[in-house]
Amino acid sequence: MVMGAYGVLTLNWSWILAMVALMGLQSTFFGPALNGAIPELYPSWYVTRANAVLKLVTTLAILLGMAIAGIALDQHWFETEIPFGRVLVAMVVLVVAVMGVVASFGIKQTYHIPCKTSIPWSGPIASLRDSVNLRHDPPLLLAVLGDTFFYFFSLIAVMLINTMGISELNMSTTATSLLAVALMVGVCLGALIAARITTPQRWSHVLGPASFGMGICLCLAGVIANQDISLQWVLLLLSLSCAGVCGGIFLIPFTAFIQVRPAESEKGKIIAAANFCAFSGMLIAGQVFTLFDAAFVPSSNMVFLGALGIVVSFFFSVGARVARRYESRIDSGGEAI
Repeated sequence: MVMGAYGVLTLNWSWILAMVALMGLQSTFFGPALNGAIPELYPSWYVTRANAVLKLVTTLAILLGMAIAGIALDQHWFETEIPFGRVLVAMVVLVVAVMGVVASFGIKQTYHIPCKTSIPWSGPIASLRDSVNLRHDPPLLLAVLGDTFFYFFSLIAVMLINTMGISELNMSTTATSLLAVALMVGVCLGALIAARITTPQRWSHVLGPASFGMGICLCLAGVIANQDISLQWVLLLLSLSCAGVCGGIFLIPFTAFIQVRPAESEKGKIIAAANFCAFSGMLIAGQVFTLFDAAFVPSSNMVFLGALGIVVSFFFSVGARVARRYESRIDSGGEAI
């Protein structure tokens, strides 16, 4: 973070990119450890609620970051040799890093799970192999596919909101950012709802309706953006908030199931494979967005994205039935599929 702060102050992109790369490397260790610790710290019935609270806190942190970014982009606070925005970002980077280090000393050590698995030096190849092996467990495969689809879908939605607000609708950066905030606030609310209506043992019933709801709301947002109507911004705010609610209901059951389902000695490997798939989906999302952004206006792309959510909802409904049938067969003592 010191390197990143220096890079921000001097606009040296080599140092900034080095910070981002190291943060990504750190996340490859921190992500599986964090998600694997939740089922170790809480009973299985509380895992969904714990994930909902975690999603709420992390989303609020993102919202705070967006608010600080808005202040940092304003270059008229102080007339100094180094713009105030850069100083503010560098300070926040360092403060957050120090807070993280201090907080780490408060983490209680949990019991050690015996594991003879060596470090997967092959990296992505090992994660790809573990992802392919999920086919032997259809419910877990469904959860990882759903998790991947959510991050692919949501990243495109956020990028579309930015281009739609600024480029197509000529909104201010503040108004556009509030549309993205509405989407994320909706995800927070949806996560809390998911904690009430799902458990790691009963979760697949919400997949089809939640995906369908995301699709309908985004289609509605695209149609509203394409019409010259009064209260357009307010209607966009409402439709995107509802899409976020459906997204939160869609995501949290996957997260909880992926944490609870694997054997104790397999949790880290499976969570790492799920993260590998999710970030692969995000990489593909960037390419898909670039392709469609060059061919169509953002509001049309929003409708296309919503239509994708509606179509995929039927696949998740079928997948949920297959997963429940598999679970029933295993519970009754039958052979795995």
